[in-house]
Amino acid sequence: MSRLYRAIKALAGKGDRAAIGTVQRLAGPGRYMVLVAGTEYEVPAVGGASAFDGQAVACLMSGETGKPLGMLGVVSP
Repeated sequence: MSRLYRAIKALAGKGDRAAIGTVQRLAGPGRYMVLVAGTEYEVPAVGGASAFDGQAVACLMSGETGKPLGMLGVVSP
C-alpha cells in the first residue's frame, strides 16, 4: 500500500475531495501555481507528480478550508 493511498484513505472521512485545475506556472521545486475554480493557488506536488504549464491536473482539496492540499498529477480530458 503506497503512502499516497494511505494518506488519501486517512483523509476520506474528513470531507476532502478532488478537483481539476490548470497549471499556470512552476512556483519552485515541487510546487506549482494552479488555477482551481477561478482562484490561483500555490500547490505542492504529491509523490513526485509533475506537469507543464497549461496542463489539467487533479488536486486533493481540503473539505475544511476548500483549498488544495496537493497536486496529484496530470489528467487528460
